[in-house]
Amino acid sequence: MNSQQAKEKLELYRPGVDDSDPQFSEALAQTKLDAELRRWFDERCALYAVVRTKLGEVAAPAELRRRILSGRKIIRPAIWWQNPFVLAAAAAVAAVAVLTWFLFPLRQPADLGGFRQSMARAVSGEYKMMLETNDLNQIRDFLAKNQAQASYQLTAALERTTAEGCSIVDWHGHKVSLLCFDLGNDNDLWLFVIDRTALPDAPASESPQFTSVGKMATATWSRGNSTYLLAVNGDTEALRKYL
Repeated sequence: MNSQQAKEKLELYRPGVDDSDPQFSEALAQTKLDAELRRWFDERCALYAVVRTKLGEVAAPAELRRRILSGRKIIRPAIWWQNPFVLAAAAAVAAVAVLTWFLFPLRQPADLGGFRQSMARAVSGEYKMMLETNDLNQIRDFLAKNQAQASYQLTAALERTTAEGCSIVDWHGHKVSLLCFDLGNDNDLWLFVIDRTALPDAPASESPQFTSVGKMATATWSRGNSTYLLAVNGDTEALRKYL
């Protein structure tokens, strides 16, 4: 392992947490052989300690946990600037999000498996639609105007399913179009569309590949220049009727 490879590895290292992790042993050994790498590593560890301390000082509002657990997945528009609680919560969440992103960079690999994991995670908690509408034409126009994937082809079953809106997700520098469909009973169906060239191991055909990601069932396939990922909370059978 050379110094550059060690540096890339140590970007993910967490002082005091990963000290005994064997995957970092070779990279840590390299810091003893390269003075410049050691200086960089010491500075990063010191900065990590400072930011981690600041992160620990961020106090979330007392009611935040209860309100998150009682809320829906999709955050509806509200007059948030008139609510002091929301302002405080937003400040705390924003601080945590920025610091967490700095300390723990995206670890998912840029392949189909990483894509599935990242997209499932994107809709597994609180998230917001950039456009809320049940009009599929408005959704396509919005995505096209924002240079996201808009030339996708929906199955006949999805065309008949009530849409809720859309958003745009960034994944390793590529724009992913996210369409959300309402299945009723507070259950949603999500369709992600990405440029096929963004995935080195994209499915080669239109035959769906079924994979479970946690409690979600997913199906992936390619058509034309796009790769599709359909996801739902449930099992594979819950997806088949939309394909």
